[in-house]
Amino acid sequence: MDDFGQLVKHKRKGKGLSTRELSRQVGMSSAYISQLERGLVKRPDYDVAKRIADVLGIEESVLDYFGFVPDEVERQMQVEIERELEHRRELKAAYVSNLSEQLQTMDLESLETTSFILNQQMDVARKLYEISLIGDRQAMVTIKEFIDFMHSKHVVVD
Repeated sequence: MDDFGQLVKHKRKGKGLSTRELSRQVGMSSAYISQLERGLVKRPDYDVAKRIADVLGIEESVLDYFGFVPDEVERQMQVEIERELEHRRELKAAYVSNLSEQLQTMDLESLETTSFILNQQMDVARKLYEISLIGDRQAMVTIKEFIDFMHSKHVVVD
């Protein structure tokens, strides 16, 4: 089943419960249960899903499958994401600072060469991105094979 509401309806009917009886047992309105089963409520809160699961005998692993996680776990995940984002911002700042120092020590010819190479790489990356948006996997594989071939021509293997 693709939808939690469909599963709820299937399990509820299997247990011979009406929407009114299920709603009474989980402490929700029968209108809410009906909307959930018809797909009008896409994603109930974890606590609601857990109460419904407990009444209908739906295992915790099924809740996991549908992406329900306890609020405290979700909060912890959010804290970890924020921590990781902050770490990435710090790395980015360090990289930018380091790059800025390196660029300041380069002569004009080196800067022009670096700019030329960067522009070429950005153009190639943009074209690869556009191909990926089209979804042409075979073209991406062919391009990767060509890049690998060109790389092998220029790299001396010991």
